[in-house]
Amino acid sequence: MAPIPPPALPSAPLNARIKADLVGAKPTWQAASHIVVRNNFNAQSHPERDPLASVRDVSVQVSHPAGTFSCTIYTPEVSLAGPLPVLVYFHGGGFVIGNPASHKAQAVWCATGASCIVVSVDYRLAPEFPYPTPVHDSVEAVEWVFNNAKELNINPKRITVGGDSAGGNLTTVVALELGGRKDSKTIICQQLLVYPVTDLLRLYPDSYDSYIRYGTGLGLETKSMIWLIDHYLDGLGEKLTPAEFQSRAAEMTASPIVATSEELSLGHRS
Repeated sequence: MAPIPPPALPSAPLNARIKADLVGAKPTWQAASHIVVRNNFNAQSHPERDPLASVRDVSVQVSHPAGTFSCTIYTPEVSLAGPLPVLVYFHGGGFVIGNPASHKAQAVWCATGASCIVVSVDYRLAPEFPYPTPVHDSVEAVEWVFNNAKELNINPKRITVGGDSAGGNLTTVVALELGGRKDSKTIICQQLLVYPVTDLLRLYPDSYDSYIRYGTGLGLETKSMIWLIDHYLDGLGEKLTPAEFQSRAAEMTASPIVATSEELSLGHRS
């Protein structure tokens, strides 16, 4: 017998200004091919920000599965000689689309606003590289940053991991993975989670109130989320029963600092 979906978890009302901008937006995509979706996304214009002191690409060799991925390193113009703190950033895109170029504005904003180096990771994407390859790439990217801290002018004791959406998921997984290794020398000091997708295994269409309220007509739709996660998990995911979900929720002991879009806007203006 299939598990009964848990009751939908409540959500806060959508910001009126944001809702006004999104109402009537076309679905993020309607194509069956991930290649078409990816190409269409890459062809879009993405916001640019002021230039930095330097922007360069590096290649990172990985072992499982064998191959390489690249990282883009953004260095801000700061008066400090260093070493600087670093943000290892994982872009969003549902594990299927996106790259450092599409999220350059976010990286530059973080680098200039926090006076830190940003290493934006071009992890390999599903469905060509489904779970766990993006996780392995992300973990190895953080370890590469730690091991090359001197060359990168980075303080190895001030490594932050962060990301938006799917990148927020990778952020939490990387932190758990490295934090759980007794032999790991890499220490993560904090996480930056921007609307993270942290519960892939509970994705019923009616799992969360937000999927019911905002699942159509606002651009990113529930069916698109399911399509993306199916590509990433490649049939590996199992939905949780109500009892299993409550057990997992009871283990959430972290105390996050939450900033809403309004609070961030006020801080930016000041």
